[in-house]
Amino acid sequence: MRAQVCQTLGRKEKPGETLSALQAELHTAYQQTQANFATNTAVRIEQKEGQDHLVLTPLDRLEEPKSLLTLRERVNVRLPLIDLPEVVLEIHAQTNFASAFTHVSEASARAENLPLSICAVLIAEACNIGLTPVVNQNNPALAYDRLSLPSSRTTFGLKPSPVPTRC
Repeated sequence: MRAQVCQTLGRKEKPGETLSALQAELHTAYQQTQANFATNTAVRIEQKEGQDHLVLTPLDRLEEPKSLLTLRERVNVRLPLIDLPEVVLEIHAQTNFASAFTHVSEASARAENLPLSICAVLIAEACNIGLTPVVNQNNPALAYDRLSLPSSRTTFGLKPSPVPTRC
């Protein structure tokens, strides 16, 4: 099972090499930060009530040119008012992408209306809002129990399978 999960996530089974690379990257970043700290005018340490506090100088606000404001207004007028979940469902309707998810065990058993559940979980996870806002107990595909299952298995139990492109 571990090998399947690692393969699905594109990770090595033995994390030592990956962790060593990340450790070296973190060490380099720390050394650069330490070397540049004394000359960085945007950061300083202040004492407050006997404790050190890191203070970052805010960036200066740039005025937006009139052309940008005009462009933004023109784009906003042309954009349809649509919610992100509707976009994801429309993309699924056009491409059938959510049907490409299979169980990591390669089992072919599918729950009814699984693509709707997959889309709901993708929205919840992508927006970092949790499942509660996408739950609808009146729709079995959006019931909490149903969504918590794909959510807990999206990373470890479901994987996208190759889908023929529709262009």
